[in-house]
Amino acid sequence: MLSLQATLVRLSLRGVKTLWNMRTPIEDQRRNLEKLAARIAYFVKLPPDVTVAPVKIENVRGEWIHPTGIETPYVFVYLHGGGFSMGSLNSHRLGVVEITRTSGIRGLALDYRLAPENPFPAAVEDTIAVYSWLLNNGFKPEHIVFIGDSAGAGLVLSAMLLLREFEDPLPAGAVLISPWVDLMGTAQSIKTRAKSDPWLTPDALLFGSYYAAELNKAEPLISPLYADLRGLPPLLIQTGNDDVLLNDSTRLAEKAWADELQVTLEIWGGMWHDFPLFASVVPEAQQAQRHMSKFMWHQCLKAHPPH
Repeated sequence: MLSLQATLVRLSLRGVKTLWNMRTPIEDQRRNLEKLAARIAYFVKLPPDVTVAPVKIENVRGEWIHPTGIETPYVFVYLHGGGFSMGSLNSHRLGVVEITRTSGIRGLALDYRLAPENPFPAAVEDTIAVYSWLLNNGFKPEHIVFIGDSAGAGLVLSAMLLLREFEDPLPAGAVLISPWVDLMGTAQSIKTRAKSDPWLTPDALLFGSYYAAELNKAEPLISPLYADLRGLPPLLIQTGNDDVLLNDSTRLAEKAWADELQVTLEIWGGMWHDFPLFASVVPEAQQAQRHMSKFMWHQCLKAHPPH
């Protein structure tokens, strides 16, 4: 049975679902998302037990999010969703803050370049540039976890695939929230969950054309579902049973298992696309983030949490 908070959030999200409309110019959609983020931030204040500090690394804007009073060598790098074309530090700040609070791990959220102005591989290049900077400035790969939601989760996989190709050190693991890994749009859930998902619409998946530009959407670095995943670190995949991209998650898990990866797949009943990011108000999302924290500490970092 859904919590009251989850039920209310589901109802409220249907009012903003129209944001994802390909008939609206991308500039207007971005502004609408920023306005929504500003309204949410007005009512849901940042908690006092975290510190948010802007940073610029290798020409990529970002934010350090520190848990107050906790010194740790560990860090997660966060890549936001938004169809590769929208989303920002503002739109995802609350979700990233809650991950930091729950885990006690400092976060580094990135404002990577967006399509269509900057199609593939710009966002992947930004991610690798920041990761390389971390390694060159005293951070150890075994102390770093990648986290991404939706398109950002796809970027996480693309970045790790490219790092593997370069024979560079890989991060300790990755958390993939409602990953979008098949820009060909062949997931059955795009049709079967179109009405049940209160947040994401199938129309939003057309943003993939902006990202791929003239390239084939089935290119493995664009749609990691079609990649050879062997050699990647442990993965946690979290999705909701009502997620439009549910079958991207299930098929990715099947592919990862076939490629002999260590994979944990969680499908949460009654939950929607990207639901773990609503941990500031939804108990089920809070529980999902606790699972996320346990996965990062025990299966990736192999260390004990500070609290």
